Amino acid sequence: MLGYLKETIIFASRKTGKHSSLAHPDSYREVRVSGDVHNFFDLHYVYILYSDLLNRYYIGESENVVKRLKEHNDGYFKSSYTSTVNDWIVYLSIECSDRIQARKIEKHIKSMKSRKYIQNIKEYPELISKLKNKY
Repeated sequence: MLGYLKETIIFASRKTGKHSSLAHPDSYREVRVSGDVHNFFDLHYVYILYSDLLNRYYIGESENVVKRLKEHNDGYFKSSYTSTVNDWIVYLSIECSDRIQARKIEKHIKSMKSRKYIQNIKEYPELISKLKNKY
């Protein structure tokens, strides 16, 4: 059973995220995973970064928030808004069931265009539950 292997190499579809032991190089990527992988390909996160220097928030989505934070602080995204400073911290991270849900929640938070709304999401965790249920 795949979910109980200690370590394995499996292939994830670039389009659907579903895993398979067979892969075509153009449509699959190789991923090394450890531990339980039942929901490995479904998890995505909406993250909210905060910069003290800019006194601003940035909202994004990713499979790996720690890696994405490092990319923002290292200026990996050269022409992006986040490349102007390197003091970004993770203000909030929301675990989502898949990328589609993460993108919808990210879009919703961005559409609110409100610092207070972002602060309320952190202060009132029930808002996160409502967002997850809605999307």
